[in-house]
Formats: sequence, C-alpha cells, structure tokens
Amino acid sequence: MDFLDLPGPQFLVLFIPLLAVSIAMGLLMRAVHSFPGGAGEHPEITRDAYALAYLAGGPERAVQAALASLTHAGALVMEGKLLRAADPAPWGDTTFEAAMHDVVASRAGLSLGPGTPKLLGPTVTRHLVGMAARLEEAGLLLTRERRDLAVLIGVSPVALVLFVGVAKVAIGLGRGRPVSFLVVLCLVALLAIRVLWSTAPARTGGGNRVLAAAQKASRALETAVARPTAVLGAGDLAMAVAVFGMPVVQVGQLALMGAMMTPVPASSSGESSSSSSCGGGGGCGGGCGGCGG
Repeated sequence: MDFLDLPGPQFLVLFIPLLAVSIAMGLLMRAVHSFPGGAGEHPEITRDAYALAYLAGGPERAVQAALASLTHAGALVMEGKLLRAADPAPWGDTTFEAAMHDVVASRAGLSLGPGTPKLLGPTVTRHLVGMAARLEEAGLLLTRERRDLAVLIGVSPVALVLFVGVAKVAIGLGRGRPVSFLVVLCLVALLAIRVLWSTAPARTGGGNRVLAAAQKASRALETAVARPTAVLGAGDLAMAVAVFGMPVVQVGQLALMGAMMTPVPASSSGESSSSSSCGGGGGCGGGCGGCGG
C-alpha cells in the first residue's frame, strides 16, 4: 500500500517518529558537515583578544570587547547613553582599537545599543572583515559557502518529511477528512526548518575547541572582572569580554554599557499565547479527528 494512502491513524503512527528522526538527522548531518576544522592550538589567534571575540560572538562581540577596553583605559568616556572620545588618543593609526577610537572621535558621540556594531563605518568594517578572513583561513570559522551548505544539509531531511505531510493534507482534504492534527505537525516541521535555518553554526569543530580552550585559560579573568576591587589592564578586560561576553562585567560603567549593548530577549507573552493555543481541553481535536486519512 502507498504510504500516502494509509488511513489517518496508521499514517500518524509512522509520520510522527519520521518527523522526529528527520530533525535529529538534520542536526547530525549539519554537525558532521561543520565539524572539520583547523587542527592545532593556533597561538596567533588565542593571543588576539579581538580575533577570539569574533570567533566567540561575531563582529558584535569584537566591537563590544574593543569599546570596553577603550573605556576601561580612559580613551573613551561614557556620558549617559553616549560614548565620547578622550583627547588625545593613546594608540597609533593601524590597530582595531585606533579605528574604533577614530570613529567615536569623529562624531559628537556614539549611541550605545544592540545595533551599535552596524553604525561604525567602513574602516572598522575592514578590520572586522580581516578578522573573519583570518579565522576562515585558519579553519576556525565556516566560510559563507560552507555555512550555506550546512544550512541546506540540515533542513533537507525535515523539508522532505514536510513535503510528505503537505501531500497527505491535500489528500485528506480531497477526501473530506479532518486534517487539523496533521496540519499542526506540518507547522512543527516548518518551525523546525526555520530554527535549523536560523541557527546554523558559524564555527567549525576546530573553532569550538580553540574557544573552549581560551575560556578554560581565562577562568581567573572571568572571576576578576566581577569584583569591583579588581585591578585589570585594558587587554585583560578585552580578553574577558571576548571569550565570555559583556555580561561578565558586572560592576561600574562597563556593566551599564553591557546592559545597553545586549539585545533585549523577546517577550515571553507571545510564546505563552502560542503555546496555549491548543490547550484547555483538547482544542486541537480529540482522538484521530485530525489525522487526514
């Protein structure tokens, strides 16, 4: 018998585990594709706080680490929600910090927020592109082509199952059968595809190993930046933010900077309303009333 001609209950008995397996297979295939990476310890990367920051959290993390370091060193000053440059700049004209300082100095002030990294101009962008190129060449970041392929590989099994589910819905509607439960399962598959598409890994397996080693080596910094009495150099602070993120800084103006530059989580009200849409006494139908068979 054709799989699509199975009665609704029998179809669901096979379709539900098939959907679960396809999601697991997509995750596994994506991970296998992303796993190869640069072997070795990459000391030229692990000593560079901003390369590590890019590896850990992309251009946003690199910008946060530089702004935190410059502010801690007194090269930038926070005034409310603005960053202003101190004069003169304590750096030369070739470093990432200098490029960041020049951007702030060229303006009346840099407004802090989650979108700050997008407002920094072409000079900073060139530095960030260079960091990405170094990490890709070292095999620690996936190139855009490999990342796109990882996305495609990850969603393909679920997309195939979704196609089967949609075909069965069409058959069920043509036969005048209820298909509500199968429609819900198709929506689950569509949501899984969206999640797999939007959460594709940026790092290779080698990148994950390098970052994990850097985090392990920096545990003392993670503890130190949380203490108001800690005396840290700007480089130490940059490294802490690079591998652990801005939330690791919990005291002083830098804590306020981190709060302003951290995206606000989505409201939970929308999630609760969507998750309860099938609650309250079987709103999605009882028995096999939505099997589509």
